[in-house]
Amino acid sequence: MIDMPAEPTAYHIEAAALDQTSSVEQVKERARSYLRARGLLEGAPSIANKGSLNALAVAMEQHCDLTPGSVIQVQGDTLSTDLGRLKNAGQDKFTCLMSVLWLSGVAKLNFVGGEIPNE
Repeated sequence: MIDMPAEPTAYHIEAAALDQTSSVEQVKERARSYLRARGLLEGAPSIANKGSLNALAVAMEQHCDLTPGSVIQVQGDTLSTDLGRLKNAGQDKFTCLMSVLWLSGVAKLNFVGGEIPNE
């Protein structure tokens, strides 16, 4: 099991997701903790409150102070996230969006264009 800091970064959230001993609920709780600590949990967009992937993609980017369409693209029934662009946006925006993605309720996610930063 990966030892998570009190306020995990995107790297820690994703590392835990890839660690087979961490459950999805543990990863989601870390994402909730990150957003809660920054006042971003309340009002976090989800497929349940946005209704469509297009509306959700725009809302997630706006929620994390990103320009809509700059990082997330909708491809059919999948959200595709450009990790290279997101990484260039900075650690806070990266971690915010990764946390929101984990909590969004989206069934299919695709990550392209880079690796998850380690801090």
